[in-house]
Amino acid sequence: MAWIYKPLTCQPQIRPGLCELTERALKGFLAQKHKNENNCTDTLQLDEDIENGKAAAKKACQYADWLLSTVNPIPPEQNIWVRPSRHPCQNRHKTISEQLERDSDYTDLLNMVQRHTRCSTNYCLQKKSSETELKCRFHFPFDHRPQTNLVFEEIHGKDNVTKYRAKIVTRRNDSRLNNHQRLQLQGWRANCDIQIVIDHYACVEYLTKYAAKGEPRSPLLKETFQSVIQNLATNTDPQKAMQKIIMKTLGERDYGAQETMHHLNSLKLHSSSFNVIPVSLNSSRRIRINSKFQDQDGICTDKSLLDVYTNREHYNDQPDILSLNFVEFATRYKVVNKKLQRQADNIIPRIFPTYSPNPKGANYPLYCNYQLLRYTVSLGKPLKAMPGVTNRKLNKCT
Repeated sequence: MAWIYKPLTCQPQIRPGLCELTERALKGFLAQKHKNENNCTDTLQLDEDIENGKAAAKKACQYADWLLSTVNPIPPEQNIWVRPSRHPCQNRHKTISEQLERDSDYTDLLNMVQRHTRCSTNYCLQKKSSETELKCRFHFPFDHRPQTNLVFEEIHGKDNVTKYRAKIVTRRNDSRLNNHQRLQLQGWRANCDIQIVIDHYACVEYLTKYAAKGEPRSPLLKETFQSVIQNLATNTDPQKAMQKIIMKTLGERDYGAQETMHHLNSLKLHSSSFNVIPVSLNSSRRIRINSKFQDQDGICTDKSLLDVYTNREHYNDQPDILSLNFVEFATRYKVVNKKLQRQADNIIPRIFPTYSPNPKGANYPLYCNYQLLRYTVSLGKPLKAMPGVTNRKLNKCT
């Protein structure tokens, strides 16, 4: 379970739009690369893109310098900083009033809680299969940098298409200092690591990493193994011993401290401001059970949202619906008492079935067919466009 702290200083009203700036900077970077690798005669447009890219990168770097820092006023390597007798985490922020005290407190916090001082094989040192040396998984120590730069790293995917990942490398004079924001650090008074989300790919990568992060490895298996082995006779069947170990260890998974506190306080483990509704494309009829309109079998059918969409020209009170595809229609409208009503703004349709987009897959024709149903603006009967659906007599509630 991940905790994500979002101080107010991380969402200022003057944020410059980093995604747009990054796109312009990347366009200028690619223009410069094309100009260097090719003998271009007309470079007017390229030069314009390059200048716009440099200006965008400069603005993004200025914003990064304003928001966070990796500069240490007094690095320990200079042998000037003196370790305080009282740990700075024991002090409360509101008791520090004078500017000199605040500056000294800031330096003490940096040097005592904000530096990755030591790499160890028990924590961060790892070795990849293709490498021979151990390296810190947090990439410490970093090189010193005189100024902040926006750089682009090449990413080679499985489709052999070269893509680029934007990364802001901040100004640095301390090779082992974490990214931090001074106001947040002095208020939080503990280690923190702040990253700037400069595009939606970085946001997805960050959230995915923490959502998939496992809990610490439990010592239960080791303890159980030792207790079972120590109490076994020398002539015991090894298979039975392993069965005992497995039976004792295969139970509940490990729970982190935060998740345990949520359970104890009856708090939700997750929440969302969106309301997800299921929408099926497998059939254009919806079955209603135990309705007051039913036949002798107790089952009747009425129009599904797909039926409503294909006959949306009959709803004259909503003139814009003819230009919508099915996904847009399901997001904006619902049927109440045979009339269209606007959906709430937080509605997200979960449309199924879904198939793999792999062209070599066995279900690729179905993928193409359902994509057409989702995103093609059309009028007509959806049953004709759906494979595996035959005409059948359907009871209709009136």
